[in-house]
Amino acid sequence: MTRRNCIILVLILLLIGGVIYGLRTIKQEPQASNIFPNDQEKIVPLAQETIDYISAHLNELSLIKPVLGGSWHINRFSLIDESYLYIEYEDGHIMGRLLLEKQNNQWKMLASFKPGKDMWELASGKDSYSGAHVTIYEMDQNTRKWIVVR
Repeated sequence: MTRRNCIILVLILLLIGGVIYGLRTIKQEPQASNIFPNDQEKIVPLAQETIDYISAHLNELSLIKPVLGGSWHINRFSLIDESYLYIEYEDGHIMGRLLLEKQNNQWKMLASFKPGKDMWELASGKDSYSGAHVTIYEMDQNTRKWIVVR
């Protein structure tokens, strides 16, 4: 065997030995039992008065009007906290999304969204809560009650 081949063989053996040693000494991080940080575990309750107010005033809160004589139906509440939430609504033909703020026991629109290519697209206002952790409620069709889905 030539001297060059011996050097290559020694280098390969050193490399393999280093990899094996490195793999044995890697300390594994303990796995957390919960994938969400504690501050994101909070489930924000959906108050009946919130459902009632927004349902009764959705025509006033929305910048768009239902088409073909339809009426708005709320599909989803996404609560940031007790004072801020998103709602998704539709009339069977068109959809919309609003960011609402509670002021003096009334809800006011901060931003409106229209369906975009992949996500909601801001149509008006400012979305100061984009990416915030939300508690999502959807209507259970069997019980006709709003339930937490995430």
